[in-house]
Amino acid sequence: MLNKSICSLIIPALFLVSIQKTNAGINKKNFAMDTTLNLPVGFHKFCKVDFVNYRMLNLLYSLGHTSYEETLEIGNQIKKIKDAPSVFIKYAHKAEKEKRFRNAAAWYRAAEFYTPPELPERSEYYNKFSENISKAFENENFTRHQVPYGNSYLSAFTVEPETKECKGTVLIHGGFDSFIEIFYAFAKRYAMAGYKVIAFDGPGQGASLMKYNVPITHEWEKPVGAVLDYFKEDSAILHGFSFGGYWCVRAAAFEKRIVKLVVHAPFYDYMEIAPKPVQKMIRWMAKRDGLMNASVKIRTRLIPLIKHVEQQVRHITLQYDAPPKLSAGFLLDMNKEFLHSELVNQDVLLLAGEKDSFQPLRLHYKQKEALVNAKSVTERIFTKEEHAASHCQIGNVNLLMDEIINWLAH
Repeated sequence: MLNKSICSLIIPALFLVSIQKTNAGINKKNFAMDTTLNLPVGFHKFCKVDFVNYRMLNLLYSLGHTSYEETLEIGNQIKKIKDAPSVFIKYAHKAEKEKRFRNAAAWYRAAEFYTPPELPERSEYYNKFSENISKAFENENFTRHQVPYGNSYLSAFTVEPETKECKGTVLIHGGFDSFIEIFYAFAKRYAMAGYKVIAFDGPGQGASLMKYNVPITHEWEKPVGAVLDYFKEDSAILHGFSFGGYWCVRAAAFEKRIVKLVVHAPFYDYMEIAPKPVQKMIRWMAKRDGLMNASVKIRTRLIPLIKHVEQQVRHITLQYDAPPKLSAGFLLDMNKEFLHSELVNQDVLLLAGEKDSFQPLRLHYKQKEALVNAKSVTERIFTKEEHAASHCQIGNVNLLMDEIINWLAH
């Protein structure tokens, strides 16, 4: 299915076209305010629109930000992607009025995600998300920071270890469309295990983009280095989510204060999914601006998902007036040559889901083969039976974090 998508789309929305359709067990308990990491297990069919079902509803629910009942109620009201912002905003206002700040933050984030970046409402929704998430975590072990970066700043928060002795420092960051606060459950679990956590929005992510106007870069060693400098860390573990599974490998190749690397999930080089003839065709098109622009433009008109991704690339690069081919170039620039896997000499943990159609297993195996100089390489492939086969193991975060903590202990 991915190969067919590459042939037909030839743009960087490919990782979103084959949307995860895994269904797993049911756990209807409301974990909306749970901070003990007793998170719900199961990947659910909350909404018939697959992109909304995975990207927001299962993500927010699995990370403890929403209840099963309200998530299902919302999902049933969304029939098309364009319905999503108005439905999410309605529930964000309701939750905020009822002082359910964590739920409100989740629904503001969801509304922001599906709102075109050129609309002023997107910034408004982000500000409301940030305001509500701060209220939700005001009694938690959660401190915000501004990290100097060039002429601006990166956004970060720290969580101190919940044990007497600190076992080390973990840096965590997201991917293509990340707000790092959404991944608080990961930071909490690391802290419970005795680690200091520095969670940051890199360039093109979260507040670093929305508040400080820092566009995306593939040279991830730069933001990682800035974060390490600011917090005066001589060594750290680096954990990258989703597209961050590419950027964290790049960072570890050049930033040797990183001593261990959690790649969640490997990206490596997305062209590696396609057959060789298709790769040649895409590269041929990439050299012909008119053809590539026309290809992307037509498909954004025909396929709402493609339009969404093309808009998101413009958003995170801050190139709102760039030609359509920008989205294709963004993905093509994330390749194995630029990654420099051969320079990674740290201990590496590769995490993947057997049914991950955003970053499928082929990329996992390619990345493993390329780590020829790593100190050690450990892999863990999660299954449907474990309710963790989907992208970034959404569906069983508890199992995922247990695996990471156990690996770090050995």
